[in-house]
Amino acid sequence: MIDSKAPTKTRTLEEVVLHPETFAPYVDHLATLLVATVRDGADARKAELASALDGQPGQQLRKLYTISDLRDTGTYFTGSALANRLVTALANHLPGADRVVDPACGAGDLLVACARHLPLQATVAETLKDWGERLTGFDINSAFVDATRYRLALLAFERTKSSPREIRKTLPLEKIFPNIQLRSGIKEWELVSAPAVIVVNPPFSYGLAEKSCTWAQGRISQAATFMDNCLSNSARGTRILAILPDVLRTGSRYAKWRQMITAKATVHSVEIAGQFDELTEISVFLLELEVGADTGVTTRWAHPTNTTVRTVKDLFDVHVGPVVPFRLNHKGRWCTYIHSEQLPPWATVRKIDQHVRFAGTTYMPPFVAIRRTSKADYQVRCIGTLVTGSLPMAVENHLLIALPKDKKVGTCKKLLEVLKRDTTSAWMNERIRCRHLTVGSVGDLPWPEDQ
Repeated sequence: MIDSKAPTKTRTLEEVVLHPETFAPYVDHLATLLVATVRDGADARKAELASALDGQPGQQLRKLYTISDLRDTGTYFTGSALANRLVTALANHLPGADRVVDPACGAGDLLVACARHLPLQATVAETLKDWGERLTGFDINSAFVDATRYRLALLAFERTKSSPREIRKTLPLEKIFPNIQLRSGIKEWELVSAPAVIVVNPPFSYGLAEKSCTWAQGRISQAATFMDNCLSNSARGTRILAILPDVLRTGSRYAKWRQMITAKATVHSVEIAGQFDELTEISVFLLELEVGADTGVTTRWAHPTNTTVRTVKDLFDVHVGPVVPFRLNHKGRWCTYIHSEQLPPWATVRKIDQHVRFAGTTYMPPFVAIRRTSKADYQVRCIGTLVTGSLPMAVENHLLIALPKDKKVGTCKKLLEVLKRDTTSAWMNERIRCRHLTVGSVGDLPWPEDQ
C-alpha cells in the first residue's frame, strides 16, 4: 500500500513548546510539599519526598501533556534509575566540582542525582547556599525550572534530616538557586572560566541544522546539536555525561558528528543502555567524555568489533530502497515496485504484481530484501526475503537490499541462513539498538566461516 500522507514540517525547539501553565499544578504540589516539610520536618514527609524525588515528575509529564506534544518536543524526563546510572561514572568527581551544569534540566532529574553526591554543610540553609553556587540548569519551560528548584530544596531537607525549628522563614528559591534559569540550552551559555561537570539528557526531537553546522545538513537530531553546543561552551577539562539516542552512536549520517566529538574531546566511555524507559521506545546509550583531553584513546562507538575475516559487505552491496511513497510524482518509467507487505519472511518471491512510475535508481534481482524496522526487543533483528526476477525493481524506503557481488541466487540463500541465526541477532543488538537498521550495521555483520 502506497502511503500518500506527507510528514509534518520539521519545527525548531522554539516553535514547539510545552506550555508551562499545563505543568503548573504539579509545581504547586511541590510548593505545598516544601512548606509542609519545613513545618513538619523531613521524617514526617518521608514517603511524599521519596515520590517527588523519584519518578513522579515523569509520571505527571505524561498525564498533563499529550504523547504527540512530548514526541514533537523530544521531552522525556530521566527516571532515577537511569539518572543514577549515568551519574555514577563521575560520583568521585562531584563532591569537589565547583560547577555542575545541565543545559536541558527539565524537572531536574539529573541535577537531583548529582546533588545526592554533593557534600552536606552544618545546616540545611548552608547546604542550600552551597548547592545554589554549584548547580546550574537551563530549560525553556518556566514550570520545569520552578520544579527543579523545589526538588533540589526537597532533597536538601531529605538528606540533612532537618527539624522544623532550623528554618525561620519561607525559602526564596530564586535567590538560593540563581543559576537554575529560564533559557535555552541550545544557545550560547559559555562556561569557559574553569572546568565543570555537565550532565545532559537533551531533547530527542528533530530540527533543521544551522547553516554553520559542519557535520550535517537538513533534518537532524537536536540531541546531536546539544552535544555540539556543550563542547563549544565548555572549558578544557570539563567532563560531560550524556544520555543520547542510539542513532548518534551507530547511524551512518552521524559519522561526521562522531568525528567532531572525538576531535574536540576524549571519549572515555560509550555504554549501551537499552530502552529509555518502559513507555518510551527509544534506545539510548550513555556517553562520557572530557573536553580537550588528548590521551590517544581510540573511541569504539559501535560494538562489537568484527573478529572474522569476512563481513556481509565483502560479498554484498547494501543499499536503502530509494522510493519514498508520498514523493512519487507519477513521472518516469513504469517498473516493478516492492515493499515489505509483499515479502513473506524467509520466503522466495519470484513475481511482483505492483508497479509504479519511478525515475530514480532501480535494482536488478536477485537480492535479499531486509526490513529496516527492527527494534532491539525483536527476537530476530534481521528479517529477510529472497527476491528473484528478470526485470529491474523500484524498492521502497523501509527496505534494505543486499545485492550479491557474484549475482548468484545461492549466495542470497546463504545470507538468509546467516540472518536467521541467534548469533546474528545477538551481534546486531550490540551493534545497533535504534529502531531502524542501517547500511553500515548490515554491511558490518560477520560472515560465518561455515558459509
